Amino acid sequence: MPSSSVLGCPALLCCYEEDAQLFCLFALPLLLTISLAVLVPRSPVTSPPGSDVTLSCSFSYKAGADLRRLVVTWERPPADHVVHSFYYGQDQLSLQNETYRNRTQLFPEQLSVGNASLRLKQVRGEDEGWYTCAVTNQVESTQGDVQLIVAGLAFVPGGRSPLTSALEFLGVEEEAGSLVGSEDDQLALQNETYRNRTQLFPEQLSVGNASLRLKQVRGEDEGWYTCAVTNQVESTQGDVQLIVAAPYSEPQLAIGLPRPGDHVTLTVKVAGGYPRPTLLWLNAAGSDITNQSHTKQSVDSRGLYQIQSELEAVVNEAETFTFELDHPVMEQRVSRAVTLHPSTGKGMWSEIRAERWGEGAPLL
Repeated sequence: MPSSSVLGCPALLCCYEEDAQLFCLFALPLLLTISLAVLVPRSPVTSPPGSDVTLSCSFSYKAGADLRRLVVTWERPPADHVVHSFYYGQDQLSLQNETYRNRTQLFPEQLSVGNASLRLKQVRGEDEGWYTCAVTNQVESTQGDVQLIVAGLAFVPGGRSPLTSALEFLGVEEEAGSLVGSEDDQLALQNETYRNRTQLFPEQLSVGNASLRLKQVRGEDEGWYTCAVTNQVESTQGDVQLIVAAPYSEPQLAIGLPRPGDHVTLTVKVAGGYPRPTLLWLNAAGSDITNQSHTKQSVDSRGLYQIQSELEAVVNEAETFTFELDHPVMEQRVSRAVTLHPSTGKGMWSEIRAERWGEGAPLL
C-alpha cells in the first residue's frame, strides 16, 4: 500500500505526498472579476530631490466587483523591495522595505474608481529607477512599470516628452515647470485662467525644487509650459508638454427588442473620459455602419464627456453587431459584440448573446 501524508492545506491550495512524489490541488472560487487593465505613464516621471511625487497607476474595473479581494502592490527590483502593499481592505506594510517607511501613500477611497497610484514623499536620489504597479483580484493579475527620474534645477521630464494628466481624474494633481521670480509669490501678472489653481513649494527651493502644482486640471490647460529659473547672473529654462486625458468607463448596453422584423435599438453609454473618443459600429461582415447610428454627448461639471450612441437595425435572421471605442491618448481600445437570434415563424427571439458588457445587457 502506498503511504500518504498531508503537507498543508491553505485556503486555496492542498498538497500531499504519495510514492515520493508531491501533488498539489488548486481550488479556485468563482469571483466577480474586475476586468483588470493597468494604465501607467508612457514617459518617465521626474521629481526634484526633497519633493513629493505621484506615480500614476489606474486600472479598469467592473461596477459591482468585490474590491475586498483586490490586491495592489508596488515593488522595485530586487523582488524583496516592497514599496507598498494593500489587501484585505487596508495597507499591509509588514514587508515594506525600510527605505520607504513612512514615505508612501495610496488612495484607498479611490480604488473603487480605478486609482492605484502611489504617492512617494520626500524623494531621494536613491529612489530613481523603475517601479512596478501590480493589481490582482485573485483570479487575474496585471501590472505596469513606471520610471522615476530624480533631477534638480530646471530639469524637464524626458526633454520634450509629454506628461499625461487625467482631467481631475481620481483627484490626482499634476506637476509641471514653474516660474520663480523672488522669495514670495508674485501673482499680479498671473493670467486669470490660473487664479487660485497654482502652487509652488518655497520651502523646497533650497533643494532645487521649482515645480508647479496645477490644481483642478481642465481641458484648456493642455499645451506647453516653460520653467525658467534665474539668479540675476545666469538663467536657464526648459519646456514641458501637458496632455489632458482620462479613460472611459466600461460601455453599458441596453437593447430595445420589438417583434422580429421591426427595428431593434442598441444603446451604448460610456462616461468619465476625455477627450472625445472615436466610436464605430460594425455589422457581422465587419463593415462600418456607424452612419446608421445617432450619437449625442454632454460634459459634466468636471469637463468629462458622457456619450450615448444608438443604432437601429431590422433583424430578420441571426445578426451580430459590434461597438468599438478608440481612445488613443490613453491607449484605450474597447470592442464589444452583441448577437441577436430571431426565432423563425414564432415572432419571438430565440437567443440574445451579449458578452463582456459593463452591466450586462438589459432589455427595454
